Amino acid sequence: MQSTKMTAVWSDPAAGSIRFNKIVVAFQSSDEVLRRNAEVTFVKRVPKATAAYTLLAGNTVQDRDKAKAIVEKAGFDGAVVMRIVRQDKETVYSPGTSWWGTAPYGSMWGYWGYGWGTAYQPGYITNDTYVTIETNVYSVKDDKLLWASRSESANPETVTKLIEKVISTNIKEMKKRKIL
Repeated sequence: MQSTKMTAVWSDPAAGSIRFNKIVVAFQSSDEVLRRNAEVTFVKRVPKATAAYTLLAGNTVQDRDKAKAIVEKAGFDGAVVMRIVRQDKETVYSPGTSWWGTAPYGSMWGYWGYGWGTAYQPGYITNDTYVTIETNVYSVKDDKLLWASRSESANPETVTKLIEKVISTNIKEMKKRKIL
């Protein structure tokens, strides 16, 4: 089952007074499908937002100077930049259990009831996946970080659901702190 939680949140004390008119959203990933999916998912929930892939095609997105010129020329005053910073797999072994005690060997049905009630339950292994995503909000004009978060998702079912949950969790927190 997937769960997502904020593991760290920081905001500039002055950030709550800033109101953006035009926000560019960039998801930094070499996987173009993941990038576009994440940017579109965020843009659907924030009316003043534009997906970076619509402005920064191909390798332009990776060229800091070209990207800066395009974003500034287009008049963006806010930016949300996200990226996956870590993906971990954890294997956990849960040992089996068995109970011991004096068994009622004297009768078959006494032993029968006892045996089923104390049957050995074998151990099992679970594999958990944890994905950490960093989300930063910047003032483009001031080139200043206003808000930052790290979220951790456990056992994402699909990449799409992971992105939706992380973005939803972040937007909720941003609105609570009056960043968006």
